Amino acid sequence: MGFKYETMTPEEKENRGKFFNEGLADFEILSTTQGVSRRSGNDMLVVEMRIWDCKDKSGKATDFMTAKMKWKINDLLESIGHGDDVDGDFDLYKYVGKCGKAMLVYKKDKETDKLFLNINYVPAAPDAATDTEKLSGDFQAPPADEFSDDIPW
Repeated sequence: MGFKYETMTPEEKENRGKFFNEGLADFEILSTTQGVSRRSGNDMLVVEMRIWDCKDKSGKATDFMTAKMKWKINDLLESIGHGDDVDGDFDLYKYVGKCGKAMLVYKKDKETDKLFLNINYVPAAPDAATDTEKLSGDFQAPPADEFSDDIPW
């Protein structure tokens, strides 16, 4: 007797690897570091972020940008309200906690045929809040539950 399981539907196979929903999303920069690309060997900027997609699904994502991707670095800075900081020297600590918007799209890798998340940054509106502190002012904690217990689930 073998292990019984439910097979994947064609739709599940097509969406395999898609964690976030495609469309406009909010993000917050959690960390930025400098790394080296495994493919090209070039220096790259590694941006760790928390994303809230168009259906409020949240999770962490990482974006990688080599020095030659100056258009994408510029778009990231414009998205978090720092478009004037484009001087060729990305401060690894200055932008942690900054927030912005991005368009999420999945594409297939040409070499491996695997899906990857493409993050396209959207410029901030002139009056947009881009600091975590500013955004947290609008946040209201949910009401306390009626049982007032310490159970974590």
